[in-house]
Amino acid sequence: FKTYNNQGSGDMFLRPQRKGISYKSLPPREFTTLDIETDDKGNPITVSALKQVFNRNTGQFETVDNYQRFYHAKNADLKESSQIHGLTSAKLKRLRSQQAQYNNNRGYSKVYNAFEAEKLKHFLGNSIVKGHNVVDFDLPHLFKSPINNQVIDTLTASRNQWKNKKNDLDSVFKRLFGKTMEQAGLSHHDSMSDVVATSLIMQRMALLKSKTGD
Repeated sequence: FKTYNNQGSGDMFLRPQRKGISYKSLPPREFTTLDIETDDKGNPITVSALKQVFNRNTGQFETVDNYQRFYHAKNADLKESSQIHGLTSAKLKRLRSQQAQYNNNRGYSKVYNAFEAEKLKHFLGNSIVKGHNVVDFDLPHLFKSPINNQVIDTLTASRNQWKNKKNDLDSVFKRLFGKTMEQAGLSHHDSMSDVVATSLIMQRMALLKSKTGD
């Protein structure tokens, strides 16, 4: 998938990159970065995730699987939220159609429900879940009860690292990489773009921590 605002710079993160990875004697630990967009009522209309492992040889997270779903929403339920993520009913319908073709027309639920929640849980497996504000926003909107996975919230980490500064996703990205998400070709509030940005932030923060020894 390209990101749904037609910017493809994140595509490299969507292709599996297992080849050449050496895990030595320890099995790889999986990390899944998660992000959603919702309608005005808090119903998920996009869910995106990247499952990655840490490559000791390169010091980078490498993608082993990806997950993306789009769900219907009524125009009346998108009056406010569409101003943030730019998704309309017509656009969601088109994206669902493209997704059906991509997945050989295998059906998915039109709305996010308990069945879709179970499929997402299956994708997460035992991986460490990470996201920006994932504890207070994404997970409560996705699951009725807490999941058993270990969770890393980069918003909490950013607030601990940079007190009294703006720590929204784009501000943290710019602080770490010297450019905005848009300048890097990643549309803010596009769930897959936000997943890619969060993964890069996590990787850079881990690198900074290792260098400082904290």
